[in-house]
Amino acid sequence: MSNNQALKKKLKIFWLSICAFLVFMTVVVGGITRLTGSGLSIVEWQPVAGILPPLSEEDWLGLFDQYRESPQYELQNKGMSLDYFKFIFFWEYLHRIMGRLVGIALLLPLLVFSRWLSRAEILKYSLLVLLCGVQGFMGWYMVKSGLVDIPRVSHLRLGAHLSLALILLSIIVWHIFELLFREKIESLKSEISLRKAYQLFYFGIFTFIVLIFQFLWGAFTAGLKAGYIYNSFPLMSGFLIPPDLFIFDGVLKNLTSNPITVQFIHRIFGWLLLLVAFCWYYLRTDSPRFIKVLILLFSASILVQFSLGVATLLTGVNIVLGVTHQGMGAIVVVLFTALFWAVSKIRKIS
Repeated sequence: MSNNQALKKKLKIFWLSICAFLVFMTVVVGGITRLTGSGLSIVEWQPVAGILPPLSEEDWLGLFDQYRESPQYELQNKGMSLDYFKFIFFWEYLHRIMGRLVGIALLLPLLVFSRWLSRAEILKYSLLVLLCGVQGFMGWYMVKSGLVDIPRVSHLRLGAHLSLALILLSIIVWHIFELLFREKIESLKSEISLRKAYQLFYFGIFTFIVLIFQFLWGAFTAGLKAGYIYNSFPLMSGFLIPPDLFIFDGVLKNLTSNPITVQFIHRIFGWLLLLVAFCWYYLRTDSPRFIKVLILLFSASILVQFSLGVATLLTGVNIVLGVTHQGMGAIVVVLFTALFWAVSKIRKIS
């Protein structure tokens, strides 16, 4: 590889790493925004004009007047002071600014680098920009659902909003590992059998499916505030299977919209992921050291995430623990993406 090619590779890795970090921080700030009840404090979507913060007392009063016409103020925060409004406004404003920063961080370098990127690279990086735009729109679509009559965003839209963020993060991490370790993974061909490679790959697919369900029902749990009920563990207030799992009409509605059922499902998949982590630990044998390290990191992240979930539940959703739980979820996604990238690549070369 020439010095020029090496420099370009390093620039792409640095660029994508910055983008991944910004997406991660946006997810964390999003958790703070949700847990502080700040998500409905800005009642308009202004992608360009909304970049500027309030610069005068008159600006603040105007925004406060708009907020006082919202359902959240009328039903939950009647009599709120301007100072407290500034507090919740800050977190929603920061969350939106972080989203814009992700878009800018993806788009501007892409325009600069486009001269020496191949068509395939321009296409795949442009898809990241598009996904970021869809994610921003979904964020407003989610907020809009809480500005009608009930001051609570749709948990289904919240699930879509968080899922898109994690998908974006996962794709960026995939590209980073492709740039960083492609030669490394190709050198491991002689260190793993074809049977072992396929075993890891197919278990990776199973893990991927379990993670999808766990993160979706985790988002539903957050959106429905289901973590504020049944704050005991491992039983749910003495029940192995709690009553009222199917109090709504229709099985699907109960599975996705009944807070009791949603929390129960989130717990079940949490236990299942814990079992998955131990299976990965067992499967690490006869794997190359590079794969073993990724397996250990991923398995450890599941253990930490499970513990944080239990602690968050037992404390009645302590804000610090809740935010850490959401941030750790993003780290789980990053580590799984790295692991699945490796086992999918080594399968092809074995």
